Amino acid sequence: MREDLVLEKRDIKKSRPFCWQDKRIIRFLRKKYTNKKLTTAIAIYSALSELSSNSGKFEGYFVVSYGKIGEMVGKSGSTAKRYCNEFIQLQILQKKLSENGKFNNSNNWRLLQFLPMRHLSGHNKDQVKS
Repeated sequence: MREDLVLEKRDIKKSRPFCWQDKRIIRFLRKKYTNKKLTTAIAIYSALSELSSNSGKFEGYFVVSYGKIGEMVGKSGSTAKRYCNEFIQLQILQKKLSENGKFNNSNNWRLLQFLPMRHLSGHNKDQVKS
């Protein structure tokens, strides 16, 4: 074996920034969507995982607007909203409403773990009031 082809184990504390994505969710999206919708779904999931990573909260809530998500993937805020709502229904994303009197603040988001039984059970706890 050539020595220059030996892969070293990556030390995530010393390596460049990265974001974690659950391959099972990527595979799930590939089964759920096709063509341009697949491209958009993967892009939005990727943007959400980057934003989650940027927040430093692997499984915690992060704050971002639909407009920012859309901007990151070259789509409109309304497209981002539509896909986020679908992701909530698919139970891979959770939105926590943040109200301030009569007004809503920016949404708090959390990427959910892939749990096959959650998708089969019909239970959907998509919005949590703060």
